[in-house]
Parts: sequence; structure tokens; C-alpha cells
Amino acid sequence: MRYIIQIHLEHKTDVIRDIEIPAEKSLKDLHDIIIDSLRLEKNEMASFYKTNEEFELLYEIPLFKIDDK
Repeated sequence: MRYIIQIHLEHKTDVIRDIEIPAEKSLKDLHDIIIDSLRLEKNEMASFYKTNEEFELLYEIPLFKIDDK
């Protein structure tokens, strides 16, 4: 199975990309594909968000753990 994910980047001009990714890939893999597709810096911080059907944010899934230490 594969997923098609639509990415929206709000910048000077709106950028929209459709990304196809195999279901067995991780969020880190998805992050790397997004970074390459949008030609962003490799060290960009990132999070994914779980939403409901109205796209209200339910919770954040950070790509990297950030400790307060």
C-alpha cells in the first residue's frame, strides 16, 4: 500500500506538493522526502500533527525529542 500526502508550504507564494510514499516508511523517511522535494535545509526542525476530520490539531508528533536538560 502507498499513501499520497499533500504538502502545503505557506511562503511568499503558496507551494503545494503531492508526495507518494510506501506505507512501511517512517515519519523520518517522510520528513526526508519532504525536505528534498521542497529543497529545504537538512537541519530543519519538524513536527507532524494528528488532526480530526475538521483539521483541528489533536496532538503533535515531534520528529526529534527535545529535552529540557
